[in-house]
Amino acid sequence: MLLLISRSLGAIPKGVSESPPSTSPVSFREKFVQGLRFIRGSKFLIQLVIVGLVVNFFGAGVFALLAPYAKNVIGGNAGTYGAILTTYSVGAVIGSVLVGKLQLRNYVGKMLFAGVIVQGLVIVGIGFTTVLFLALALSFAIGVLQTMVNVPMTVLVQAKVPGDMLGRVFTSLVVLLTIASPISSALAGGLATSISIGGTFEIFGGLIVLACTVGYLFFRDLRDASY
Repeated sequence: MLLLISRSLGAIPKGVSESPPSTSPVSFREKFVQGLRFIRGSKFLIQLVIVGLVVNFFGAGVFALLAPYAKNVIGGNAGTYGAILTTYSVGAVIGSVLVGKLQLRNYVGKMLFAGVIVQGLVIVGIGFTTVLFLALALSFAIGVLQTMVNVPMTVLVQAKVPGDMLGRVFTSLVVLLTIASPISSALAGGLATSISIGGTFEIFGGLIVLACTVGYLFFRDLRDASY
């Protein structure tokens, strides 16, 4: 999977890192392509996109199944689903505070990988969980861990990309990281119907752990990133 994504990004033609000065308005398409070119010219950003795609692809599938998980696995209702989302959100808020207090400027890349890998393990744990309070605790943990992923990604992009290209690169990154979400949701639904919701969580979580462990071993630029 990582190799295929890397090859797809490699098909984008390289370009200069800064947009040429121009007095005429630049269309959204041109800005988007310039952002892609900048990403294509940065080994670090390609690695970041690959890890982000893995997280977003499987994460979107997990979120697509939370409502039926709350009803069919936990045996709850709409309130149960709302409680799961609430604990996730609270975890994200608390995670933001904790990450802000940690002095990890020299280890931000390692923190990103740690957050993703542990998050995958927690998703596997949710797949085995049929008790509400455990599901809420694990949902809270995912919220905290998601912050450990989102904050390093945002900070590293801001630190590595020149100011005149920052908006274009962010736009391109957002498109690249969300483009696979519909496919993931459809795949998760089909897989949950074929096996089970819990089994789908276990597979998706396990694949996150596997893919990002490989990424940690081979993506040295991202792993050793600091700011």
